[in-house]
Amino acid sequence: MTIVRRGLAVLRAVVVVQGARHASRAFWKINKTFCETCNAFCYNGGVYQSGSCLCQSWRSGDCCEQCRQIYIAKCLQGRQECGGSPDAVRCTQCENGYTSGGYGKGCKDVDECRDGTERCSHGCENTAGSYRCTCSNGYLLNSDGQTCRGPPQAPHTVQVLNEKYNSAEVSWLPGFHGGYPQIFVIQTSTDAVHWKNVSLIDGGTYNNESSFNETLTGLEPETLYWIRLFSFNKQGTSDYSIANSVTTTKAPSYCPPQAPHTVQVLNEKYNSAGVSWLPGFYGGYPQTFVIQTSTDAVHWKNVSLIDGGTYSNEVAFNETLSGLEPETLYWIRLFSFNKQGTSDYSIANNVTTTEAPDQVSSASSSKAGVITGGIVGGLIGLLAILMTVVAIRKYELMLICKDVRKPESSGQVLYETPVVSAINNGTTL
Repeated sequence: MTIVRRGLAVLRAVVVVQGARHASRAFWKINKTFCETCNAFCYNGGVYQSGSCLCQSWRSGDCCEQCRQIYIAKCLQGRQECGGSPDAVRCTQCENGYTSGGYGKGCKDVDECRDGTERCSHGCENTAGSYRCTCSNGYLLNSDGQTCRGPPQAPHTVQVLNEKYNSAEVSWLPGFHGGYPQIFVIQTSTDAVHWKNVSLIDGGTYNNESSFNETLTGLEPETLYWIRLFSFNKQGTSDYSIANSVTTTKAPSYCPPQAPHTVQVLNEKYNSAGVSWLPGFYGGYPQTFVIQTSTDAVHWKNVSLIDGGTYSNEVAFNETLSGLEPETLYWIRLFSFNKQGTSDYSIANNVTTTEAPDQVSSASSSKAGVITGGIVGGLIGLLAILMTVVAIRKYELMLICKDVRKPESSGQVLYETPVVSAINNGTTL
């Protein structure tokens, strides 16, 4: 066997077997590529040429055993590794908005709109290495680049639960708030044509992640109700939600009445005010309403009894309260009772009576009286001064003339002062 080694050469093994009587020849030839310098074959896909291993661009070393850094688009400097099968290079950390595609595939764009990492309140449009938020028709993109502003979107996923003879619970999910706090409005109807607002709920700036619940009271037993919602903010009003329906159950045969509701105080004056309300379910017996008033919302006084009969929600009641004090804050509430018991209290409402008319007149009269009194008093004072001056002058004359005497029998003057003499003679002193 002969072995020849010369650089990177061909190993040839030739085995020659000769027999004594029969000459035969066999040989085994094996070709292999190897590198004498690294005493091994070229690694990782390297190829021998001109006495050395030619390596892939991401490999280096005599036998292509080392991994070297190459340019990979969107890959951070120094964040590479070699491997895989077949051998290749991959980025271990790409720039923001990109992710590694694996060995030999570089960095690829991340679709934030699809993977849920975007924070757009309406729509999302993917871009190279990032994304852009978009708004629905009628909405404008805010300066944060993520939220939109405009009217709210309609509430959705409306459900009606736990219906009873006089109440039902409504749950829903809010739509987009439109960039401003929104208010939800619940409406009911018994014919799906004529609708009535029955409840207002502060929705704030919550979106789909928060469920809302509200219990509607004062419903009629064994009645089909249609229920829907809409919402509004400072920019406008949403569409209506899909209407849902529910039928209240049969009322107990006999029970206490339900509380009066929708209480309003109208036409307040200085000594009276009008009160209106809707009755709750009467409980199977005629009911009586009691109106109470308070000036501190703590101590209450019964001021009126009204026969409610067996009317329920469909009939509004009205009553005028008299004997109220002017310019006074009054709290007003109601309850009702029948032979089975007493209802809860209604929600209290308040009103302030006006100023009494006679007080206004008295004030005007008082001002006029003060002015008139001042004028009369001034005239009296002036008159007193004049009378005092006259009295003083008269007194002075009396002093001057006190010694003048005339006899009854003759016109001869017995005694005359120089002043009187001068006067009589027409001489001025």
